Amino acid sequence: GKLSEELMKGGYPGDTPAAIVYKATWPDEKKFICTVGTLAKTAADHNITKTALMIIGDAVNAAHYDRSKLYDPSFTTEFRKATK
Repeated sequence: GKLSEELMKGGYPGDTPAAIVYKATWPDEKKFICTVGTLAKTAADHNITKTALMIIGDAVNAAHYDRSKLYDPSFTTEFRKATK
C-alpha cells in the first residue's frame, strides 16, 4: 500500500499500468499485471511479500518490441562470437 501511496503522491494516477514480477529470472518466476492503485491487493492476492520487482508505467503494456540480442547465442559481440 505504501508504494501505491508514494507513486500517486508523486503524480502517477491510480490507473497507471503496473506489474509485479516475483522472483524475476528464477525458475519459479511469476508475473502479475495490475495498476498502481491495485499493487497492494495484487501482491496480497498472490501472497507476494518479498523478492519482487515492480514495473510502473506504459512499458508494462508494450507488446511490440524487439527483445535484446545481448544474450542471444546467435549474436556476436565485441567479447564473444556467436555460437549458432
